[in-house]
Amino acid sequence: MRTLSFSIARSAIVGAGVLMLASFAGSAFAADGDLITTIIADRTGTACASIDDEGNHAGIGTGIAFDGTVLYMSCWTDSSVVGIDPADGDQLSLHFPTPATRLGAMAWDANANQLWACDDDTDIGIIDLDTDTFTSVFAPSGPAPGCIDGLAYDGSDNTIWASRDVSDSIQHYQLDGTLIDSFSLTGLIGAAGSSGIAVGTSGLYLANNGGFQIWHALKDLSASTLFATFDERRLEDLECDPITFSDLGVGAIWSQDAYDNIVNAYEVSPDECPFGGGGGLYADIDIKFCSNPNGFNCKSGGVMPMTVFGSNVLDVQTIDLATVQLCLADDSACIDAESLRNAVYVDRGTADDVGADECAINEETGEEEYFLNRDGIDDLELAWEKKDVVEMLFDDCEDFAKGEASPTLVFKALTYDGVPVSSTPLDDPGIDQVWRQK
Repeated sequence: MRTLSFSIARSAIVGAGVLMLASFAGSAFAADGDLITTIIADRTGTACASIDDEGNHAGIGTGIAFDGTVLYMSCWTDSSVVGIDPADGDQLSLHFPTPATRLGAMAWDANANQLWACDDDTDIGIIDLDTDTFTSVFAPSGPAPGCIDGLAYDGSDNTIWASRDVSDSIQHYQLDGTLIDSFSLTGLIGAAGSSGIAVGTSGLYLANNGGFQIWHALKDLSASTLFATFDERRLEDLECDPITFSDLGVGAIWSQDAYDNIVNAYEVSPDECPFGGGGGLYADIDIKFCSNPNGFNCKSGGVMPMTVFGSNVLDVQTIDLATVQLCLADDSACIDAESLRNAVYVDRGTADDVGADECAINEETGEEEYFLNRDGIDDLELAWEKKDVVEMLFDDCEDFAKGEASPTLVFKALTYDGVPVSSTPLDDPGIDQVWRQK
């Protein structure tokens, strides 16, 4: 355990599970563009579910996006969106956003925590998966306007990249629809036209529909190199994922095929293919590590401990402690670094970790209720002034009944390089809420 000494100035300011797929065993992938895994998506209930005798869909699959935990796939034919488990392709949710008529490519926006989508080649908008609605934001414009196969959110400058079906050009837009530029793809992505788009740190990843390839191009589209070749796949949309395979030390680019249920993940550096367009890094947290629920004495003094877990994607020692915040999930109130009493780097869950042996045990199974996180990676243990937490949550304790869970809390910060870091609200009294004891 190492204690970090620091001075704090006032700031203005997923969790994904770790997956080890059976198909990894004996895998020889070790370079960008190598296949990590192939999964078959369960798209039951959509027009893209059935396959004819020749192996073709009754529908056309177009879009793919990743929210840090779930892969979402769209079907052009019936405007459906299915959420699948990236581990095995199992269906997790099914949506029919209205009034969309033909949903195409999709992209996750980690800055706003929302899902962008193309509809009917005439609109670029946002899908609300809670209400199953599509809201148009702007109509594509320029020399070759449209949006079907290619869509990517770029968190580095808060913009959108888009392209039509098998297009020989690509457009770059502000979020209000203002056209920044239109680029010719002639000679840059092989003989076929553009389909999928993913935003990388050093450029764009572009699939060519009918050419079975993914190309890596500079953002000014001045040069490109071949990234990966598929086996006669009709490529549609692409999406970056630095999270799912982080235990292997690699990131992935996902693609979906047009006429079957095959989804492929190809290796890329996690730093090169950032989550949600590079809008930020996500951190798993746990208030009162190993406690379930997080017992809270509303009227006592002291501190409220919270662990920010490090991972192969997030190095907690890159977090600028002067920028840390603890906020209500609805962003209506926050406390900042002035409320920190202490900060410690420690690998939570190791055998000699203080408190690890106090984790709750399931009386029926004898197993630990919460994963102990024995991963050999430093975590960040923060101690927040309890009086500040109470004031943010309740003003006072009168409306916080015993046995009641508090509003959900989220962690926010910036790295020293200015990259946003935040936790995903889980609404769990054993993780990101507190539970009143007294």
